[in-house]
Amino acid sequence: MSFLNQNIHLIRRITEPIIIILAGLIIGRILGKVTKKLLFDFKFKSKVKIHRIGENVVKYIIYILAVIFAIRNLGIEDTVLSIIIVFGVSIFLLLLSLNLLDFIFNFTSYFYVKKTFKKGDKIELEKISGVIKKISLTRTEIKLKDDILIVPNFFMKENQPK
Repeated sequence: MSFLNQNIHLIRRITEPIIIILAGLIIGRILGKVTKKLLFDFKFKSKVKIHRIGENVVKYIIYILAVIFAIRNLGIEDTVLSIIIVFGVSIFLLLLSLNLLDFIFNFTSYFYVKKTFKKGDKIELEKISGVIKKISLTRTEIKLKDDILIVPNFFMKENQPK
């Protein structure tokens, strides 16, 4: 009987965190979609797709909370949990800084692109030629014969199209 109780306890200890994570994934997706719908209905007049950002923020916060609850449910000590959280936050900040670095390169190149080119200019970039359709803070849209090419401003500055 003792052997059976130990196995039931072990199975319960393993399945509860799995159920918590699955519930977190489901709840995160649902609340993310609800947030997206609510923010989309506000119809912000911005080029930033705030409804997608809101969806992802809510979704990932729920995911992270579910993982934390699952880890705590496993009985892992607070010290180990703190180390895991610090490691996760460090990875997140590293990825965020890499994305921010990319944004800074493209944003600073925007001033060069805006000074050098304007909407409607015909340009040749490597083996592609087209007409500048739009210059934004991080990218330039070039209208080709039958398609639109989106080029990061940093690439436009470094390759200096003719």
